Amino acid sequence: MSDAARDGGIFLHHYPSSLFSEKVRLALGVRELAWRSVRIAEIMPRPDLMPLTGGYRRTPVLQIGADIYCDTGCILPAIDLLPGGGPSLFPYGGREWPIARWADTAFFQSAVGVVFGRIDPAALPPGFVADREKLSGRPYDLAALRAALPHSAAQLRGAAAWVERSASAGPRSGFLLGDRVSAADLAVYMVFWFVEHLAPDALSGIAGPATRAWMQRVALIGHGSPHTATAQEALEAAAQGSPAAGPGEVLDAGLAVGELVAVTPDDYGRVPVVGELLVADRERIVVRRHDSRVGEVAVHFPRVGFHLAAAPPEMSDHDETPGAGDDASDAAAGEASR
Repeated sequence: MSDAARDGGIFLHHYPSSLFSEKVRLALGVRELAWRSVRIAEIMPRPDLMPLTGGYRRTPVLQIGADIYCDTGCILPAIDLLPGGGPSLFPYGGREWPIARWADTAFFQSAVGVVFGRIDPAALPPGFVADREKLSGRPYDLAALRAALPHSAAQLRGAAAWVERSASAGPRSGFLLGDRVSAADLAVYMVFWFVEHLAPDALSGIAGPATRAWMQRVALIGHGSPHTATAQEALEAAAQGSPAAGPGEVLDAGLAVGELVAVTPDDYGRVPVVGELLVADRERIVVRRHDSRVGEVAVHFPRVGFHLAAAPPEMSDHDETPGAGDDASDAAAGEASR
């Protein structure tokens, strides 16, 4: 455990309606952790977050001192390593990962089609459509989403039927993989939570009785012990700390520790984060960055879902915060992250 975690320096940068943030909030609850809640804007710019991430703009971001974790694919393993009173997020030896990945991608996208296929465009905040178009790199066509609603609804119902069968198969007090809650439950739950909060009338058509009972069990886990913090407090914690991550294994041919690299999501929000390579193993990528506001930080990414390549010298990250003034944002679907 890092000194930052021991001293209460666990910060979650998030906003309330973010479904991937809800997954992380529940993970902190499973582990029974105290953490500091930093509220960020739903759309860019986020000038006080960019010095930590180097331009990564999806939600949420976990910060432990000067170590910055992007994407729930590496946030949940980081939380699992922290000492807490609660159980592991991965009690089934890795069986959680395929389900969690499916929920993060295909299941989530079908829910997006239902939620935004039903939404009144007038209900969207100013700048939302332009923001999502910049993030996704393609037109955000609400009319097309409405036209595709029957297909999206059919896909969501079919996937939800799998969840209902799984929730029905185990003990009445159990979870999707057995009698212990896991990262698989949190990933699947967040999609139902998303529908329930943004299109509550649609939930009745997809969530069966076993699913609803399981949802109640997951919701009762809660969010641990959050305490409100400011962005300035988070920046100060990073500036006063030192990254726990150091040089490690690099499996990519042609790359070496210390080389300038760019790490980019392979689906949406394709803004590269540039830094000196520390680790590129089978499961994670870590780069070291420097920013004038926080000094040295280590930025962590999961290997799955991210592209790693050598960066040209002109992309040097020293005292640079790409995208800090942009107005792009979170996700092609109205939510950013994993």
